[in-house]
Amino acid sequence: MNKFSFVKELARRLQITDTAAKAFVDAYDRLVIEKMCEGEEVKLQYFGKFVPHRQPKRPGRDPRNGEYHDIPERVTIKFKVSANVLDEMNKE
Repeated sequence: MNKFSFVKELARRLQITDTAAKAFVDAYDRLVIEKMCEGEEVKLQYFGKFVPHRQPKRPGRDPRNGEYHDIPERVTIKFKVSANVLDEMNKE
């Protein structure tokens, strides 16, 4: 499912316009990104949590030419799904 189909389905389920559903999804995305940039974890009860993860500087090698160089420090995101979602997915 891509963003377009997600917005369409959300609009249908909530009985709102596609424009309103897209505005909601965009605002949600923006809020999560802003909080992650501030270094906060975003915890959505019964769904999971997004946690900023700092990766330290490390050595690396360019696979094209074999040259070694340092890979700079960067921040990535880890997502930990809640037990409720896992239980729902594994119902038999």
